[in-house]
Amino acid sequence: LEQLQKQEAQGTTEKEINGIRIVDNVEDNRLQIFFPGKPSEEIRGKLKSWGFRWSPIVGAWQRHRSDAATYAAKQIIAVL
Repeated sequence: LEQLQKQEAQGTTEKEINGIRIVDNVEDNRLQIFFPGKPSEEIRGKLKSWGFRWSPIVGAWQRHRSDAATYAAKQIIAVL
């Protein structure tokens, strides 16, 4: 219950790094990464190894929100 109340107090945030948009989507409880095009096979492999999954409905790579998800996104973007 405490965690849900904490989430409600937060809002969705978005930042762009090197043309890649990272959205911390509070409403959907997802961390989403939007690429301008299809990422390379190497990057897709890294995304999968860090727990991200492709969502064709949203058009983004995403996973559940957490500190670990934020860290993983930063690690993936750092190699680009």
